[in-house]
This record gives sequence, C-alpha cells and structure tokens, in this order.
Amino acid sequence: MFKNDDEWYFNSGLLIVGCMIGMIFGVPIFLIYGFGVFIDPLTEALQAGRGEVSLALTIGLMGNLIAAPLVGILSDRFGSSRMVLIGVICLSVTLASYSFIQNLTQLYLISLAMVLFAGGTGPMTYTKIVSAWFNKRRGLALGIVLAGMGIGAAIMPVLSQALIGEFGWRLAYRYLGLIVFIVSFLPLFLILKDRPPNELARSTIENLHVNQPTAKDEEGYSVGTSLKTPTFWFIAIGFFLIAVGNSGGLVHLSPMLVDAGLTAEKAALYVGLMGVGVLFGRAIAGYLLDIFHAPYVAICFLAGPILAYAFFLSGMEPGFAVVPILLFGIGMGAEFDVIPFLISRYFGLKNFGVLFGFQIVSFSLGTGFGPAIMGFGFDKYGSYNITLISAMASLMLGCLLVSRLGNYNFSAEVKASVAQ
Repeated sequence: MFKNDDEWYFNSGLLIVGCMIGMIFGVPIFLIYGFGVFIDPLTEALQAGRGEVSLALTIGLMGNLIAAPLVGILSDRFGSSRMVLIGVICLSVTLASYSFIQNLTQLYLISLAMVLFAGGTGPMTYTKIVSAWFNKRRGLALGIVLAGMGIGAAIMPVLSQALIGEFGWRLAYRYLGLIVFIVSFLPLFLILKDRPPNELARSTIENLHVNQPTAKDEEGYSVGTSLKTPTFWFIAIGFFLIAVGNSGGLVHLSPMLVDAGLTAEKAALYVGLMGVGVLFGRAIAGYLLDIFHAPYVAICFLAGPILAYAFFLSGMEPGFAVVPILLFGIGMGAEFDVIPFLISRYFGLKNFGVLFGFQIVSFSLGTGFGPAIMGFGFDKYGSYNITLISAMASLMLGCLLVSRLGNYNFSAEVKASVAQ
C-alpha cells in the first residue's frame, strides 16, 4: 500500500508513460511525420503530382477548424481520457481505410475524416491531462510526454517504409491501423486519468511542497477576455507562420532526399533520424521552459530548421545531411511544446481546452499550408529552392512575433488575479 506521496509519484509516472504511448501513435504522427514516405507511392498509384498528393495533408488539417475547438470543449466538459479512447478507435479505422482509395478525392476525404474523428489522439487531450497533474514542473512533464511524438516520428517512417517494401502501400496502411489499436487502446484505457484525486494531490502538496494543481488551482481568464488580448494573437499568428515554415520541409524531406540520390529506405532512415532530434528537442525544451522565458527558448530552438534549410540550399551532398536533419528535428521538437505551456502560463487552466483548441486551429492551418506550398512549388519550378527560401522567411517572421510576448500571468509561484 503506497503512502500518498509515493502513490502520487507512481501514478504520475505511469500517467506520463501512458501519454507518451498515446503521442507515439497519435494522428499527427501518421498525417504529418509518416506521410512523406507515402508521397511517391501515392503519386504513382493515383497518377498525380506531389502538390496534389500533399494537398491531402492540407485538407485533412483543415478538419481541425472543427475538430480542435470541439475536442477542446468536450474535453473540458466530459474529460480528455474519453476523447482519447474514441480517437484511437477512429484513427485505427481511418488508417486502414487508406488502403481502399482509388483517386485523389477519396484520399482527401479520408484525410479529412481522420482529423475530424480521431482528433482526440492529438496533443490537446494529453497536454490538458498533464497540465492538470503538474504545475511547478509542468514544462518538463509536457516535454517528456510530447517527446513521444519524437519517438513516433523516428519509428513511423522507417516502419512504414518497411511495410511498403514488403507488402505494398495499401497493406501497409491496414497494418498500421491494426498496430495503433493493439498497442495503444488497452494501456490508455487502464492508465489515463484526467486529474489526480483531490485528497492525494492535497496531501502531496502539504508534505512535499511540490505545488501540484488541484481543482481549486484551475483558474484562468475567460475565453472572451483571452481572445481580446494581443498576447493570444501573437501566439496564434506567430506559430501559424512557424508551422508553415517547418511543415513543408518535414513532409517533403523523404522525397527531397530521394531526389538527391538516396534510396527510399535510406531516406526513411534519415527522416527517422529527424524524429530522434524531435525526441531530444522536446525533452530538452521542456526542461528549459521551467527555467527560462518560454518565447526565448522557442526562438533559440527554431534556429535549427533555418540552418537545415540553408544546408539544402547550399547543394551539399545528402550524405552530409545528418547534422542539419538533427537540427531540424530539434527545432521541430520545441515548436509545439511551447504552445500549451504558453496557454497555461498566460491564460490559466480554467478554459485551457478551448483556448488551446483555437491555437491548434491556427497551428494546423500553417501545418497544412506548408507541405502544399512546397509540393506545388516543386511541381512548378522542378526544385524546392524557392519554397525553401520562403519557409526560412516564414520562420523568421514567426519568431519575431513570438519575441513580443511579455511576462506570464499564471506562474508556478504566483497566483494572478483573474478577469472573468
């Protein structure tokens, strides 16, 4: 029988493991990180250009215009864990459904359905749960959980390419759907809890002074008040531009490396290496968020993708791409970690799900536009050079807006007065 403090550490550790598993097999892994290795097989099977195939990601992420606010509202009302479990089932079904597509319209519709119905497997639900369990070490906890996306980004391109090579792209999608359900549903059903029991959290606070949040701590600005602040829009527009700049290179990295002379298998390994960078970037960024001002942490990490784009523009041999790809992944690791942390620190937890949902809409639009812009740019100019330059400019402008953010309103040490 655990004492309360030991029980809290055990349960919170188990919760982090469960959330990491969910992030490894969440919808962003398959729609964003794993989509690149399917671009060439899909262009060949559907007799389409890279821009037309990449548009599936754009259309899919447009579903977040509806899914993100809806999941946020439902998570705040009914609990994030329920949204996760529903999302896992829907993700498994929609992944398997890709194997039946015969034309671009079907590709677009299934991508849209994936986001609409499996949105609960995205970061919003997991970051809501983690933020309810952790306060003083929230940045580190978020970084560890979101590092699961780095693990997924490292594994999924290699696994997908191996399945494509062995069974073809259609069966590969069916196997991926099966893997998602088998590996993630039962652990998440058993582990996820929306918040620690009040008496357990209260005892932990009194004995260990770790300042864990309880229901009383879930204060914050109203949605209306938050939407009227410049801070909210600096975050929304800044990370929209950052997402545009990062997502194009992320999705097109595999075909970019194949064009440079690598085999599809080796290109998938390089894309997986980028996932390793995401893994370390998220863990390190999460730790630094608890120490330094979050906007400055984001800006420092985002120098990585800018340097990676400069490398590809230089025309150097792809065999030397290891370092810039790692830098790209590390920068990607910080971009999304920062958003939920900023929402919790500037606006509190009371309406976290709804406010984070609005931010995901903005971020998703940027993530959707980036790959389509890069794909159509390639189809028009025969290379990625023009779009790489525009991606660098988008990143720099986004960093400029993020640098305008001021002091936190809700820190781990200070309770702010709240305008309702």
